[in-house]
Amino acid sequence: MKYTPVLLLGLLLTACATSFDTFDRALPKLKGQNIKVAINYLGIPDQEYVVAGKKVYVWSTTGTNPFPTAVTTTTDGTAGNKPFKATSTTYAYDPTPLGCKVKIATDNEIVTNIEYDGNNGPCFKYSERLKPLLDGAS
Repeated sequence: MKYTPVLLLGLLLTACATSFDTFDRALPKLKGQNIKVAINYLGIPDQEYVVAGKKVYVWSTTGTNPFPTAVTTTTDGTAGNKPFKATSTTYAYDPTPLGCKVKIATDNEIVTNIEYDGNNGPCFKYSERLKPLLDGAS
């Protein structure tokens, strides 16, 4: 069990590369397409607004860190007449907020700009939806 945090970190880093790699390869394929194509892949946007004459569509999601954080405690005392020192490690919930946001700007319903930012866990939701765009891609 000593290597559990290392294994979890490795899985997290592997997953990060996968989600953002999918974004980097799939999202550019939406440029020049009608916004309806993006909606077909990403789902109904959570928000839309107009900036400088361009309509911007936003997909966003939030969550919290699902991985526990190691907490080590040291205890000093005596047992009978003998002093002792003990350490123990427990794992506590880490409520660090996580999120993902994809913004797509359009001009006359044609995708012109795409931005994204966030964390792997929440972004995985959207990267999975985009994977069909990569079918047949080299």
